[in-house]
Amino acid sequence: MSAQNKYAEVEALCRSLLPLEKKVLGAEKEETLYCQNHLIQALTAQNKQAEVEEQCRRLLPLQIKVLGAENTDTLATRIRLAYALRHQDKWAAAEAEYRLLLPLQLKVLGTENKEVVDTRGGLALSLSHQEKLAEAEAEYREFLRLCERVLRPDDWGMLNIYELEDFIRILNKKDKQALAVEWSRRLTDLHTKLRGPEDSFTLYQRDFGVRTLMDAGKLTEAEAECRLLLPIYARVFGPESQDALDERMILSKILHQQKRYAEAEKECRQVLDISSRVYGASDKFTLGHVMLLIIWLEKVELAADEAKLRLVDRNKDLAALLRQYLPAFITAYGRDHGKVLNLQTTLITTLMQLGQFAEAEKECREVLALSEHAPGAESADTLETCHRLALCLVRQKKEKEALPYAQRAYTGRLKVLGRDHEDTRESNNLLHQLTKPETKA
Repeated sequence: MSAQNKYAEVEALCRSLLPLEKKVLGAEKEETLYCQNHLIQALTAQNKQAEVEEQCRRLLPLQIKVLGAENTDTLATRIRLAYALRHQDKWAAAEAEYRLLLPLQLKVLGTENKEVVDTRGGLALSLSHQEKLAEAEAEYREFLRLCERVLRPDDWGMLNIYELEDFIRILNKKDKQALAVEWSRRLTDLHTKLRGPEDSFTLYQRDFGVRTLMDAGKLTEAEAECRLLLPIYARVFGPESQDALDERMILSKILHQQKRYAEAEKECRQVLDISSRVYGASDKFTLGHVMLLIIWLEKVELAADEAKLRLVDRNKDLAALLRQYLPAFITAYGRDHGKVLNLQTTLITTLMQLGQFAEAEKECREVLALSEHAPGAESADTLETCHRLALCLVRQKKEKEALPYAQRAYTGRLKVLGRDHEDTRESNNLLHQLTKPETKA
């Protein structure tokens, strides 16, 4: 029998026994309270949090009356109630329960106790979710201090369940970068102490530290830490593992943020080559790196300035990359996926900038053919493709073919965007150009 079935069986047994015990022994007998407590444990194990909350609220007043508010069983019920409230996103109620629980635990168990650490973490999390950031910061500060003093190697999991990393990100966004970096480093030191310097969770924590430095704008420190991590990732996970390649991509992002575009692109392309070879060009892990490189190549004015390359060279690189990987995106996501259509639109733009209008025309027709069968055929994106197709045809001296697409783009934009929108005016100008007498002739 599975563990889940066993807990369901315990629940059924407790539900059948509980009314009998209340009738025969009385609701306030310790045996009755223990039976109700076992029921709560069985419900908790099955993640039936609403029922846990209901049963805890029934049991608590009885336990306080019979056992006392400071009894360990009473405190355990409060812990389960707070947990149930948290997992139903009842953050204000969870906060209230934790605030009732904490002074009782401090009195009974003392300050430096794992259950107190647990309650501090739960209270901090509840405050954070209510955006009571000053109070949450104070509780997280105490939570981290207690973790450093109390936790042992077997307790390391407690570091990951109270969203301290998420709160560190909040600190960064709230212009408390120095505190965010400090807490991140303390968290890394704590993981190192509990798990060892080359444990995978310690390394992931160090990676989080790199990202925290990046968010804080400390790019030189982030680069130095990342370069220290790279050989360790290669040794622990393997040089061609996804973890190691992801860390190399973090380095490329740091270089890009430092405007060292040529170095960033070189690192990115090296990772892409390995990822394509090891995991396949159509693997979504590989395609994630492709997307990043596409985004960088689209920022041609930056990359061109850094590498002293002409705009046309960057567009050629972008077009080549898109042609190379578009089939892989189609394989991974499907021909009519929004991500594929967006990439094809980027390819159309790039080809037009390169003056390759025949190829751009072909791509426009493919995108339009797909949109004809999709809901909202006259969406802004579809109308943009119509307009671009008309432009491509005009640049190839195919004005008669261009006219119906220009008319469709203008009529649609007039309806969807309004007469004064710049795209509508652009389509109107193109249509006016195509319908002038000399153009018709």
